[in-house]
Amino acid sequence: MTDVENFNLTLKKAEKGDSNAQCTIGYYYETGKGVTKNIYEAVKWYEKSANQGNAIALYNLGCCYFNGNGVMRDYKLALKYYKLSAKKGYAKAMNNIGWSYHKGYGVKTNRRIAIYWYKKSAEKGNEKAIQNLRNLGQSVYDYDHTVGGSKP
Repeated sequence: MTDVENFNLTLKKAEKGDSNAQCTIGYYYETGKGVTKNIYEAVKWYEKSANQGNAIALYNLGCCYFNGNGVMRDYKLALKYYKLSAKKGYAKAMNNIGWSYHKGYGVKTNRRIAIYWYKKSAEKGNEKAIQNLRNLGQSVYDYDHTVGGSKP
């Protein structure tokens, strides 16, 4: 099946409300796979999927806001979407929350909270989070699961 055929088949599912298909259509528009690249269409489809609670779409929408792709850059809104995605267990979102706290994107810099989120992501096998922990002189295995005794 060609990329165009795959896009058209997935679009039919997306138009019927399938949140996974909607997220995939967003990705196709973002990357230009099987369709002309259009970041505004990508955001539209990510929003449809995210409104149904799709963890990957929530993450992708967060990335759009973080980078200002198809929307005005807004680190606080990016963090909101990352947190919603992380709540559903998505490791990449957890890493990006850590990065936001590590570097101060949309929040005050907080090393402890950054490590907490990096660790949660690393425990799910996220290589970037493992590297981020190493860069902070931490290991996946040597950090307490809480921040000050409770979740951040």
